[in-house]
Amino acid sequence: MKYVKRILLMNGKNVLCPGLTGTGKTVNINELINQEMPEEFACIPITFSAQTSANQTQEALDEKFEKKRKGVYGPPTGKKFCIFIDDLNMPKKETYGAQPPIELIR
Repeated sequence: MKYVKRILLMNGKNVLCPGLTGTGKTVNINELINQEMPEEFACIPITFSAQTSANQTQEALDEKFEKKRKGVYGPPTGKKFCIFIDDLNMPKKETYGAQPPIELIR
C-alpha cells in the first residue's frame, strides 16, 4: 500500500486512507512521508480534533507557505508540499452540520 501511495503522491494525486481505528494508517503514512519520499517533498502534518477550528487549520498552513508574489503562496522553491491530515473526521459539527476545518481543506 505504501508503494501505491508513494506513486500517487509523486504524480500529484490526492490520497485518502480510510480504515478502522488501530489498523496502522498513521504509522504507514508517517513512514512513507518521512523515510521514503524524495527530498523535494516537504510535509505539513495537521492533526484534527474535536476542538480544531478553521482558523487553526489556516494558521497551520499559512506559517509553512512562502509568498511567491502578490496573492500567490506556495512551497519553497524546488519543493513540493504534502499535507498530511490525521483524523479528518474529528472536527465538531456546527449547528447546521458544517465542519469549517474540512470545508477549508476542500
